[in-house]
Amino acid sequence: MSERDTTPPSEKDKGDIVLDPHVTGECVIILDRAAATALFDILGPWLR
Repeated sequence: MSERDTTPPSEKDKGDIVLDPHVTGECVIILDRAAATALFDILGPWLR
């Protein structure tokens, strides 16, 4: 098992949203602003 990356988000994502749903850091999803906005537009109404 690899060690988890503990780099602060502001130093590694450069403005992107980094989702790391697992504690192992093996499944990381990185969204730029456009992708995050599109995802919010699709899921936002369903989540409310």
